[in-house]
Amino acid sequence: MKILIIPIFVLLIIFPFTDINGQITNKQDTIRRVDHSVGVVIGFTTGYGLSYRFNSKIIGFQINFAPYYDEYKNIYNVGFTLLKDLLVNEKTKLFLYLSNSYNYENFHSVAYPSRGKRKYFNHGIGIGFEFLIHKRIGFNLMSGYGAYRNFEQVNLTAETGIFYKF
Repeated sequence: MKILIIPIFVLLIIFPFTDINGQITNKQDTIRRVDHSVGVVIGFTTGYGLSYRFNSKIIGFQINFAPYYDEYKNIYNVGFTLLKDLLVNEKTKLFLYLSNSYNYENFHSVAYPSRGKRKYFNHGIGIGFEFLIHKRIGFNLMSGYGAYRNFEQVNLTAETGIFYKF
């Protein structure tokens, strides 16, 4: 566990300051880069639910939120992900990501007597690929390593999402 913390800490420091952008420019930058997106995501370390994504030339971020409440349980998930573009062209993008999600589960029913309250973080790091399936609709796949339930388990992770760009 402690071995995984050091590389994540180093990436957190270096990640925002690297300039390895392979963006292709066309017609002297007359094509406007789309910076804002909204969509739906599901992932083990990024979180799940509704999502907002912002990309700048240096670094981007993604925020996810999903509440669920009924008479037996309430579950909340909030995720925050940093994104760094590696290669960008008109239809595809390759990027690095560093993700964190917070999960809160409260089962308040006799149907789930042993579950009670649980709060934990999931963390992930990896590489992602995004491609446009329509002019303003992007689909992304991400994969890497994840640390689950406050570093109780380290394993592979997978994340996906679909976004409308504006």
